[in-house]
Amino acid sequence: TYGSKSTKWVTELDCLFRWLGKGVPNCIILDILDFSSLPFMFKRKRKGIFEDTYIVAIGNYLRVPSWIDVCINPYSTSRFDSKRTLKKVSRKYSIISDDFLRYRQMLNGRAIRTSGKRVFVLAGGGNTQGLIFKILEAFRNLPVRCSIDIIIGGFFTDKERLKTRLAQLNHKVRLWQNISPRIVAKLMTQADLGILSYGRSLDEARSLGLPCIVLSSSRLNHLGSVRAERQGGIVYLG
Repeated sequence: TYGSKSTKWVTELDCLFRWLGKGVPNCIILDILDFSSLPFMFKRKRKGIFEDTYIVAIGNYLRVPSWIDVCINPYSTSRFDSKRTLKKVSRKYSIISDDFLRYRQMLNGRAIRTSGKRVFVLAGGGNTQGLIFKILEAFRNLPVRCSIDIIIGGFFTDKERLKTRLAQLNHKVRLWQNISPRIVAKLMTQADLGILSYGRSLDEARSLGLPCIVLSSSRLNHLGSVRAERQGGIVYLG
């Protein structure tokens, strides 16, 4: 905001550079998983450029970097208490990118195929407890006709081991990382089944009518997954 009556919404990093030329904003809101903006923000916060700017992160996290003033959780009803994490959420809505709305409108209803051919995998930002490799092990029993799209998160580092494991599969596999919400929505639209860890991707998949198997790797994710299964559209395996 630049004054009490003026609000500017910025969605791209290059736009942010232009707006900052007009003065230091009172508040900046960013996605805690926006890996393109976080380094930019951190460097300037450390130099004192945003000393009087209130930094708000969006995400379901108990702990956030100290330079972030508050983390708002808009998409999960299961979080542990934190002095700097506020819960702004309702079971009546979830907050996701409007790219999923556009693909939902294009679908105009969705039929579930009895013999699926495409599997979508998103196991979170990293690889907690080796979740991705456990999923790949299960894929050994997947019919060869199936193709697999795997999105690895920004915190995933074991790429060489992943390449070795993928080479052992007889399926067509596409590996993705750091892609836009539009591409994620497109892949979900094309898939017959999603295999996800609990998080925002679950709401994104359900907005497109994608049936999902959900796995959890933490107490936080377990609590959310149990509630999500009660709401329908998924099978939670633990």
